[in-house]
Amino acid sequence: MKPDKSIDEIPLGKYIENPKINKTLTIGICVRNCQKYLKSNFIKLNEISNLFKKTHIVIYENGSSDASLEMLRKFAEENKHLILIHEDYQIDKYHRTVRLARGRNICLNIAKKINNDIYIVMDFDDVIKKLDYKNVESSFNQKFNWGGLFGNQKGKYYDIWALRTFGAWLDYDYHHIYIHQISYA
Repeated sequence: MKPDKSIDEIPLGKYIENPKINKTLTIGICVRNCQKYLKSNFIKLNEISNLFKKTHIVIYENGSSDASLEMLRKFAEENKHLILIHEDYQIDKYHRTVRLARGRNICLNIAKKINNDIYIVMDFDDVIKKLDYKNVESSFNQKFNWGGLFGNQKGKYYDIWALRTFGAWLDYDYHHIYIHQISYA
């Protein structure tokens, strides 16, 4: 698997003169077959971007069989602060978890190069349909001294399987605990 372009030059960020949040932001997004959500999600993305002093957006796409890639390319042309990474490989050769981890890690590595103050990972399907930029603003204007903020939605967090940390900075892997609890249920 090799991306169709390398990221040697980081584009200028989108600058807001009087931001509501005086920090710089990078947003990382993985996309596959999200065509029917893209228009409304682009609006949400712009609303969030407009809160911050400077914003970069990194979108990773692979394997879409709908018009997602074409729509993303058009959006990238209109938004020069957006980095679009497209990988073209046979997706059935790799499990979904592997593909998603690869895309998220590519976005994260680019975000590290950009080195903005805040990094937000966003799902780009219908999961964010109720996301309100005012809640993002409220969260980042709190006076907490935090290293991470993890919010998704009210109710059960569906993407918990992707939280795989064993051997890094936690001494357990959610998958092991979850499977263990199921086996005793």
